[in-house]
Amino acid sequence: MSAKLLSTAAAAGLLTTALAVTAAPAQARSCLQVNHLSLLGSTVSATRTLVCNPGADDNPLPTTIQREVGTTWVTVTATGDGYAAYPCAGSAQRTYRLKEATYRQITVLCS
Repeated sequence: MSAKLLSTAAAAGLLTTALAVTAAPAQARSCLQVNHLSLLGSTVSATRTLVCNPGADDNPLPTTIQREVGTTWVTVTATGDGYAAYPCAGSAQRTYRLKEATYRQITVLCS
C-alpha cells in the first residue's frame, strides 16, 4: 500500500472512530403539565405550563377561566397564552375552574 493510501485510510478510520465516540443515545423526554388556579387579592388567577426535562424552556398552554352558573360553566376570560385573570368583587360565593383542566376548581367569596 502506498503512503498516500495509508494516510487516507488512517484519516477515514479516525473520522469513523470520532463519529462513533461522539454519537450519544437519545434521552427520553418527560413532560409535566402544571395547572394553577388561585385567588390573589381580588383577582382569580390561572396559569398553565408544560414543563419538560430535559428542556430549558417552559411552554405556556392555553388558559381560560370559567365560572359556574347554575348547572353550566360560563367562560369569563379570553383564552390566554399561559396566563388568565378575572377581577372579582363582592361577597357572593362562586366557583371557578380552568376550562382546559376542569378538575382544577376553587370556590371563593367574590362575584
